[in-house]
Amino acid sequence: MLALVAGCGAAGRSGQSEPVSRHLVYQKVAGTAGIWIADVDGSNARLLVPGGTAPAISPDGKWVVYNGGCDQVSGDCSGAYVVSTSGEKPRQISPPLVGISWSPDSERIVATDPGIHDAPDSTLLSIDIGSGKAVTLARGSIYGASFSPDGEQIVYAVADKPSNEGFIAEEIDLFVSGRDGGDANQITDDGQSGYPVWGPKSIAFSKLIPSPDWGRHELWEIQADGSRRRAIVAPLPKRYRGHGHLGLVPIDWSREGRGLLAGSINEWGSIPIAVDPQTGETRQLAEDQASYPVALSRSGDVALFFIVDNVGSYPARNTVLVVPYAGGKARVVARGALAASWNR
Repeated sequence: MLALVAGCGAAGRSGQSEPVSRHLVYQKVAGTAGIWIADVDGSNARLLVPGGTAPAISPDGKWVVYNGGCDQVSGDCSGAYVVSTSGEKPRQISPPLVGISWSPDSERIVATDPGIHDAPDSTLLSIDIGSGKAVTLARGSIYGASFSPDGEQIVYAVADKPSNEGFIAEEIDLFVSGRDGGDANQITDDGQSGYPVWGPKSIAFSKLIPSPDWGRHELWEIQADGSRRRAIVAPLPKRYRGHGHLGLVPIDWSREGRGLLAGSINEWGSIPIAVDPQTGETRQLAEDQASYPVALSRSGDVALFFIVDNVGSYPARNTVLVVPYAGGKARVVARGALAASWNR
C-alpha cells in the first residue's frame, strides 16, 4: 500500500512557524520517467529527478525522499536518496526503503529496509535526514509505522518471528518507542494488530483477522499507553469481505480527527474509503479496484489517491487523482503517473 493542509506555516520542534511551499510529487512512468514535482493541483509540473521511485515529500515542502539508482529492467534500486524541492544534487541516506513516513518537523523519516528479496525479515529504521544517522527500531515482519503528532514518538507493528505465510502465521503487535529508539512499550498483545496510523486523538490500526476467503481486517483504535481500545468498524461489513479481499486498513487522519481515510485491500489494490471514526460509517471514494489511497487533507475535505495499470502494458493509464472526502467526482492531477505524495 502504499495531506491537504490549510494555513500558511508549520511549527517545528522549536515552536517557530516558517512558510510552507505546497507541492505534489509523483513517479512518472509514461513519457519522461522520474520523480516529478508540481503545484498541488497538478499544474506547473516539472522533472525533479530522472528515474527514481516511491517519492515522499516532507511536511514543510522542502525535501523529497525516494528510491534511486534503479535498474529499468529488474526495478532494483541502489538506495534511498533525499533531494531538495529546489532541485539540488540528491544525497543517498540509506539502502532502498519502503513505507516512508515523515516526522511532523520534517527532520526525520521512519521506513522499512526490506533487505533480501522474498525474505520476510526486514528492519524498521528511524533516520535523521540531516546527518543520515539511522536507528534500528525493530526487526522482523514490519506492518507499518507512524509518528505521533508532536513527532517525539513512533508507533509500529512487528512480528519478531517472520513467516513466509504472512499474517496468518505471525504474532503481530503494536509498540511505541521514542523517535530516536530506546526501550519500546508493547501496547497490544493479541498478535493481530497492524498498520498503525497515529492521529490527533488516538492511534488507528487494523485487527488482522484471517478467514477462508483471504481475510476480514477490522478497523480499531487505541491510546498510546494501550488503554481505551475500541472498534471503529467491526465486525467487518459484508461488502468488504469475500475472496480476493482482505478488509480495511487505516491510511490517514484529518487534522481534528473527525475524518479517517482507509483502504479496502483487494488483490488488485486498495480502494479509498471515507470512515466516520465515531459512528463507523463508511463510504467508497473510487470505483477502480486497482486504486491506492495516499493521504487525507488535515481539514478532511479531500483525499489523494492513484490508479495503477496492473497489466503493466499501458503505463499511460496510471493516474493520480483527488476526490472530495464527502463524495463526488474525482479530478485527475497527473497522468502516466503513480506513487504520489503531497504536503497540501
